[in-house]
Amino acid sequence: MKRTLQITEMLFWTVVAFLIATHTNDAIIWALTCAYGSPMDAPRSVLSNLTFISPVFPLFLGVIAIIRLKIGGINISALIGFSNKKIFADVAMAAVVAVSLVAISIVSMRLASKYAPLPPFELMPPSMHLFFATFGAVIPGVFEEIYFRGMMLRVGGNLPTAFVLLMSAAAFSLWHIGTPAYLPHTFIVGLVLGLVFIRTGRLIPAILAHSMANAGIGVLLHGGFKIAAAS
Repeated sequence: MKRTLQITEMLFWTVVAFLIATHTNDAIIWALTCAYGSPMDAPRSVLSNLTFISPVFPLFLGVIAIIRLKIGGINISALIGFSNKKIFADVAMAAVVAVSLVAISIVSMRLASKYAPLPPFELMPPSMHLFFATFGAVIPGVFEEIYFRGMMLRVGGNLPTAFVLLMSAAAFSLWHIGTPAYLPHTFIVGLVLGLVFIRTGRLIPAILAHSMANAGIGVLLHGGFKIAAAS
C-alpha cells in the first residue's frame, strides 16, 4: 500500500509539473488581462520582454516543493546540504558534471532540431542571453532541483532507485514539453542530476551543476554559437 501511494504521489507531481508547463501562456495572458484589460493593450516594451518572466514558473514549482517537504518534516537546509568545508569539492564536481550536461544538451538539440524547431536563439538580443546565463540560469537551477530531485526523489524514497530516477527524469523532461526538441536532452540531464543527488545525498552539487550548465549554454549563445543543425 505504501509503495502504491508513493507511485501515485510521484505521478501526481509529474502531472502538476506538466500542467504548469502547458499552461504558462494561459497564465501570462491572464496576468496581462488583469494588468491591462487585454493582452493587446499591454505596452510593446512589456510584450517584447515577456521571456524575462520565465523564471517565475520554476520559482512556483520550488514553492510547491518546499511546502510539500515541510509538510513531510524535511529540513530544507539539510536537504540542500551547503557546507563551507565541502564547497570546493562541490564546485569541482558540479563543473565537471555541467560540462558533460552542456555537451549532451548541444548534441541532443542539434539532432532534435532536424525534427522539431528550436527557439530562435540567433534572433534573441544579447541581453536575453546574458539573462539566461545569470538569473535565468540560477533560479531554475535552484528551484527545479528542489522539485524534481529534492521532493520527487524523497517522495519515492522506498521505491526501487532506478524506478524513482526514471520517473523524476521523465517529469523533468515533461516540464520542458513547451519546446519538444528539449525533451530528449532534459530526460538525460534529469537522470544525471538525479544520480548526482543520490550519490551525494545533498542537493547543492546538483543545483550547482544545473545552474552552471544553464549558464554555459547562455554564454555560448551570447558568443554566437549555433546549436541548430545546418540546413
